[in-house]
Amino acid sequence: MLDYVDARVAARERKREAAEAASLLARLDWTLFAATAAIVAYGLWVISGVTQDDVAGNPDYYVVRQSVFIAVGVVAFLAAVLVDPALYRRYKRALFVGSLALMLVVFAGGTVARGSKRWIDLSFFRFQPSEFGKVLFVLFLAAFLADRGRRVGELRTVLAAVGLAAMPIGLVFLEPDLGTALVYLFALGAVLFIAGTRWLHLALLLCVAVVASLAVLWWLPAAGAPVLKPYQQHRLTAFLHPDSDPQGATYNIRQSETAVGAGGVKGRGV
Repeated sequence: MLDYVDARVAARERKREAAEAASLLARLDWTLFAATAAIVAYGLWVISGVTQDDVAGNPDYYVVRQSVFIAVGVVAFLAAVLVDPALYRRYKRALFVGSLALMLVVFAGGTVARGSKRWIDLSFFRFQPSEFGKVLFVLFLAAFLADRGRRVGELRTVLAAVGLAAMPIGLVFLEPDLGTALVYLFALGAVLFIAGTRWLHLALLLCVAVVASLAVLWWLPAAGAPVLKPYQQHRLTAFLHPDSDPQGATYNIRQSETAVGAGGVKGRGV
């Protein structure tokens, strides 16, 4: 009798697990998944073509290297899909504090490269906390605003979100990593917009951002109190004078023009 009961319980458990798996597969955005897989495959193909002569005796070095990164990304993708979204919301504070802690560790014992402390070196693996922090940053802000409900339309809620966002943005800026700091800033604007922040509040934030940009790029340097390093300022203003520094600040602009001109509409292939 007990064997019969155990068998029935085991059968129900298997049926429940199968139903959960089917539900998970049904929830996936297969169009997005297929598009991502196609882009990744195309990227590997391009890397294979343009880097096969870069490492003597190992033409597949960069392909294998990128494949490892892709495998890590697939594991992260599966983890994100399998984890109940409610857990992100429940542990949003821990995720946010954890990402800030990793950014602080960079200042204490991070690896210096090209004048910036951005990486944590584990000997077998080196990673940039601010890159992982981007996802946690968006999740935290989304959960924070979702918890506010209808109060999202209040100015104090917007200011609270901006104040919280200022912490990781400030830490990334001090590394210094201006590009990633700007990504965080635009992510903040996107989350506020999607959350339903009032247009008036968004307009006010945009005005503040414009004034701050003018101050950082022109007014403060003119007054002898620059906030950005010279190379950072040149990168942001290089598009105004694309021929001013072809081997420096405008190098990428010039190379882009050359690539488009050489490749034309159909490209030159790999």
